Amino acid sequence: MHVSKAGFTAHSGKIAALLAVLSAAAFVGAVVLPAPHLGLDSGDQDWMAAGIVTLFVAATSTLIQRKQMSHERLWLQREYTTNIVQMAMDDPVYAQCWGPRVTPPDMDERLFYYVNMMLTVWSYAWEQRQIGDQQVRAYIRASFESEVSREYWRIFGAWRSHSRRRRERAFYQMIADEYRRAVESGPPSRSYEPPMNLATPLDPKSSRAKRRRSKSSGWPRQP
Repeated sequence: MHVSKAGFTAHSGKIAALLAVLSAAAFVGAVVLPAPHLGLDSGDQDWMAAGIVTLFVAATSTLIQRKQMSHERLWLQREYTTNIVQMAMDDPVYAQCWGPRVTPPDMDERLFYYVNMMLTVWSYAWEQRQIGDQQVRAYIRASFESEVSREYWRIFGAWRSHSRRRRERAFYQMIADEYRRAVESGPPSRSYEPPMNLATPLDPKSSRAKRRRSKSSGWPRQP
């Protein structure tokens, strides 16, 4: 699924159209309403109307620009984060820079990075109203058929749900609801499938990785 800035652009167009309508209404109100009470001639009415409309348009334009700047900062922040995560996916050696392992011992960390990117894409699309609640829930239900996605949310769901942004918290609440339903429905239909090069994210020496896999009895299951 590809998400661009088109959603915000469409909303900006709607806001601009609304601004034009409100400006016309302000002009009419400024000309018609004060005249009987203030005894203004036509010239004074025109100047006052122009001043009111100018102030109204300037104030509204400032609000739109502030919203757009906030949107651009959020977009850049997410883009930078995605680029950093992508580096660890391309070359697992960078994963150690993030600190302790983010996955159970025998699960490839790159899969958790990918789940994180999926959620970020869906979150942005939902916030920009490119997809609705039902579509989000359908994506999440399908994702939680995978053992990897369930493990990701089991470990990091509580942390993701404490976002400072209200809209983002609402999005992750939908995921939490679907996770609870998935767990109650039984085990996932798709178990973890180790990649052929599992030795790469664990250890550069394949013999050590093989010994680690042979000694492991499996990754922690859901409570």
